Amino acid sequence: MKKIVTCLIASVLLLAGCSTKKETADVDLKELMTSITENTAYEFPAYMEVDDATLETLYGISPDDLESYSVIVPMMNVSATEIAFFKAKDGKIDTVKKAVETRIQQLDSTWSQYLPAQYELVENRVVIESGNYYFLIISEYAEEIGKTCKAALGVE
Repeated sequence: MKKIVTCLIASVLLLAGCSTKKETADVDLKELMTSITENTAYEFPAYMEVDDATLETLYGISPDDLESYSVIVPMMNVSATEIAFFKAKDGKIDTVKKAVETRIQQLDSTWSQYLPAQYELVENRVVIESGNYYFLIISEYAEEIGKTCKAALGVE
């Protein structure tokens, strides 16, 4: 009888451990962007931070659908480097995903006919989704930046 009770308790604990969902860390997107753009290991072309109006123009995302965001784009149209961090409001992650996919298609179309080296950056982009967070990283350092972002989010 003791063995049966012990097995039942162990099974319940095992199932409880398997069903717990790891929560994504709360990330300050502006702070994360600053830590990346100020990292001396990376060189970025001259860039600008996107404001609400530009966000709607480039991504078609209303700031009302977001808890926060941080997006940088190049100042001149000779670089495809673009980093976009979004934290969607509850129920709006699909809206953000769809908008980012549309933006990727636009960038793909633009760079596929323009500069092959920049098009390669678009092709090798990193997209990260975790909870209500959705990140797009287009950079020669996309993999490294992606690792930094995943660490900040507490995901692998």
